[in-house]
Amino acid sequence: MGAAWEDVAPGAEPSAPAAPGDLLACHGTAFLDRLIATGERLHGAGEYAYATHIVCVADGHYVEALANGVDRTPLDWYQPSGYRLIRTGLDPADAARAVAFWESCVGDGYGYVTDVGLGLTCLSGLPWGVIRRGAYICSGLAAMGLFHAGVNFGPRAAPQLMMPSGVMRFYEVPPVGR
Repeated sequence: MGAAWEDVAPGAEPSAPAAPGDLLACHGTAFLDRLIATGERLHGAGEYAYATHIVCVADGHYVEALANGVDRTPLDWYQPSGYRLIRTGLDPADAARAVAFWESCVGDGYGYVTDVGLGLTCLSGLPWGVIRRGAYICSGLAAMGLFHAGVNFGPRAAPQLMMPSGVMRFYEVPPVGR
């Protein structure tokens, strides 16, 4: 499923505002970001491993899974560092369902157990799908909201276990530099 996308440089604004239901793909350089990118490369993500964090665009703010849990952040939060904006193309009713799901998760925990399972998957190649109810990783939160909006990730996909590279691949967003 192709999507329109746009690279937004540090300090810049997108050509048109992000709409509710859209996503941001971000790249960090901290230790955990490097660990995520390394794990995704081991899992076969290749160049898609550039994205180490996925952010959900809601109504007037972002919703994202952070180390302290699912929370809201202001729209200018990622402007200083830049990001890739993924325009999902959801119609307004579907976007409202995605946003409603994301908003319902605010206050839920971070998916550390899911991270450990995905880490084992990346290292071993075996599917370690471990989920704790009420806890999300960033890309799993995004994918679950899109699933509630009617997005079908395919028969073998588990949205809550999707890694950032999986979201980018699904929307056919090319790796950075292309």
